[in-house]
Amino acid sequence: MWDSFSFPSSPLRAKSIQHSDFTHLLLALVLMCKAYIIVSWSMSKCCLIGFLKGKVKASTVILWRKDRFAVVCEKDAVTRELVPVEMSTTFFQEQRGDWLNLVRPRGYLTARLLFHGMPLYVVNTHLNLGEQGYRQRQVEELTRHCQVLGEEGSVVVCGDFNVTPDSEEVQLLCRRAGLKDALAEKGCVEPTWSSRNPLTHGVLRECDHRCDFIFYRGLVGTGGHRMVNRRCRLALPFWGNTWLSDHFGIVLDLVLEPSMT
Repeated sequence: MWDSFSFPSSPLRAKSIQHSDFTHLLLALVLMCKAYIIVSWSMSKCCLIGFLKGKVKASTVILWRKDRFAVVCEKDAVTRELVPVEMSTTFFQEQRGDWLNLVRPRGYLTARLLFHGMPLYVVNTHLNLGEQGYRQRQVEELTRHCQVLGEEGSVVVCGDFNVTPDSEEVQLLCRRAGLKDALAEKGCVEPTWSSRNPLTHGVLRECDHRCDFIFYRGLVGTGGHRMVNRRCRLALPFWGNTWLSDHFGIVLDLVLEPSMT
């Protein structure tokens, strides 16, 4: 009977199956290599390589012009104290909600300066990108820190907050820590995350918006202060077609006027 008859296995068919498996494996390796090349190229275009492998703690940095201070010190003995006398790095207790925190923990840097004997604190931070709840807990930590600093002297807080000016996080920081949005006071509404920046292409599909801020509180001296806004943002490449960041930089000159008493 034909239904009880079985054909022997064909060596040709077994060889064909093995060849097919090898082809699939080779195709998978090619696709993996292609994906690696695309990811590496994309990361180099959006500055992620430097962000992930850099030596800067908490992905923030505070720079000051030593030569500029040297010139000022020669002309005015009082400003010799206007140099960082203390620096500290603080990582947020809340590191969840952003996978980048696994390789570059979020936090803030604090520099303590003296101006006519009064402390002036400069705080630079970088908050989570993603779910609001985790970022809001980071804002609460930053708010408590600014409240303590505000009791001792003047405070300037700046950085990438990954939120828009009308967000709950910004409102919380301003309301509880007594901070003011310096750029908003000068009427600067230009976006710092913009499709005009080539480093934003293919990274996040978001509308242009301002997510970088400069806040201040109680600037030194009863003589008051003046804000001179020369440029709201740096929307130009550093050199040729080299862009330093996927964000446009923001610039604000604060002219401090000490008390005359």
